Amino acid sequence: MAVVESESIERFVPESLRETRIFSLPLHRWLITLLGVAIALGFAYLGTRLLVPLLSPLIRRMTGEPDGRHMATLLAPLRVILLAAGFGALAILSATVLGRRFWIVSAKAIAVFGVAWLAGRFSHIVAERARRHLTRRQRAGRLAVLTLSHRLFKIGVTALAIMDIIVAGGSGFAYPSQTLYLTRDKSGTSRWKGASE
Repeated sequence: MAVVESESIERFVPESLRETRIFSLPLHRWLITLLGVAIALGFAYLGTRLLVPLLSPLIRRMTGEPDGRHMATLLAPLRVILLAAGFGALAILSATVLGRRFWIVSAKAIAVFGVAWLAGRFSHIVAERARRHLTRRQRAGRLAVLTLSHRLFKIGVTALAIMDIIVAGGSGFAYPSQTLYLTRDKSGTSRWKGASE
């Protein structure tokens, strides 16, 4: 079905774009990909502009600061997440199975990266507010625990994001498996022996 759709679309593409190839792919495929990326970037930019008026009051109420500097730190990760959503929409509109696979994998990887980035930025806002609160109460011990917990949280989020991106790209992690063998010693006694593969 996808092959038939692709061929029906290619009938309307000029022959020069179909015959010219870059890295074994027709030129019109590259142009469509670049156009899709541009559309996704435009969607991410406009979507972020629409979200700012909705999220700014919530961030100001949570932080107690009217300048909105914390909201500015969330714009970039929000834009990345919306870019992933745009790539997901392009996967639905793709005419080939290979094209759909490319957009889906790209969307998943970018979404994981954006969510991890947003979690790190948001945790910084929460930690900064808690740090001010503990400083006013002169809780030095709890302040050190807060700083350590925040760093461990960001390290954990980064590690999970890297693992998810690798899995989304089609790879994985190989873990050693434990295998048990039944052996007999010279006296004829049976014993279980473990070995890692």
